[in-house]
Amino acid sequence: MPLNTSEEKGYLSFDYLPPQFQVVRSIDKKNYAFERLYDLDQHQLGELVKMPKIGKALYKFIRQLPKLELTTLIQPITRSTLRIELTITPDFQWDERVHGGLICYFCVHFNS
Repeated sequence: MPLNTSEEKGYLSFDYLPPQFQVVRSIDKKNYAFERLYDLDQHQLGELVKMPKIGKALYKFIRQLPKLELTTLIQPITRSTLRIELTITPDFQWDERVHGGLICYFCVHFNS
């Protein structure tokens, strides 16, 4: 289950967007789901923004947006106790020049 959706604006995790990637904001205004963009190849991305030459760079940029795959295993132990196993797997291309030394995520659990 990817965490980044078009509503969460994963591109905002970057401190700086080069001028040619201002087109990302125009894609965001069209409300395309992040999962859909991630599935497009470089030619399709170029067609989407009506700038075929930028398709390859846009493809690389989208692959660098932080995306996580979450897998859970929930197992009852007693009536009031659950065993929860959460596996978090990064599903993006790491580039230290883009992401810096680390990216922090928080996992929060609430009893209700």
